[in-house]
Amino acid sequence: MNRNVCLVGLSLLMRPALAQPQLGKIYHVANPDQSIAILGENHGFVPYTVTLSAELVNMHSTDSLPAKFVIFPSKEPRLLTTLIPERAPYSFRYKSPYQIGLYTGRAPDTSYVYRLPFQLQVGEALPPCSTDNVAVPGNRYPYFFSLPAGTAVCAARAGIVATIRQDVAKTKGPQANYIIVFHEDGSLAWYQNLQKNTAAVTIGQRVAAGDVLGLVSSEKQPPPLYFDVEYPGQQSPLAVPVVFQVGDQLFRPHQQVTGRPPATQR
Repeated sequence: MNRNVCLVGLSLLMRPALAQPQLGKIYHVANPDQSIAILGENHGFVPYTVTLSAELVNMHSTDSLPAKFVIFPSKEPRLLTTLIPERAPYSFRYKSPYQIGLYTGRAPDTSYVYRLPFQLQVGEALPPCSTDNVAVPGNRYPYFFSLPAGTAVCAARAGIVATIRQDVAKTKGPQANYIIVFHEDGSLAWYQNLQKNTAAVTIGQRVAAGDVLGLVSSEKQPPPLYFDVEYPGQQSPLAVPVVFQVGDQLFRPHQQVTGRPPATQR
């Protein structure tokens, strides 16, 4: 599931099928001294990280490229770098792939304990959880929870709703409905395979752990709820293992999927 988007000086959008607010854009303007300013804008609610590279002919950049730039939400554009002509003729071409989230160069704290991403009643058995990553190539830590249709999907951690897709009537793998929540450490949680038009939150909304986000899809394949936590990597988003709190026990699906998980949640 490739969530990295590569554009050249164009608006940055999640996917064409999404009716989302514009996250931002990377563009250039010519200065009176003939230098070229490359700017970034973010009109969303969470930061995104751009990897800017350029092919320059008879020009140089004021910043060593390629370089990563974190663009935070702001009404004002951010100057990323300036391209300086050295002699004529000169030309430039740049690329700006981006990842939602805050790039720090290191993985987030994997000791953080998450809530289960769905409602589980007292005494109710924990549903089967699979970590089969066939549907998500390259992701070592996807979690598929087999849940009854209509089960409430809940925020596993506090954060800001970054993206919502809820226009798909029938689940089709990576094209399924989903909600992305941004966490304070720069990571993101994906909640995927949701029923059409059941989002209980809006983009930009702050949610607390346990808040209802939407409802699980009625589709039986793939498994009803997909969940993972990712963070911006050097080239593309990377997933991390997640530890869940289940009652007074800790549940590590990537270690216990072949064993016996905790049975109840308080």
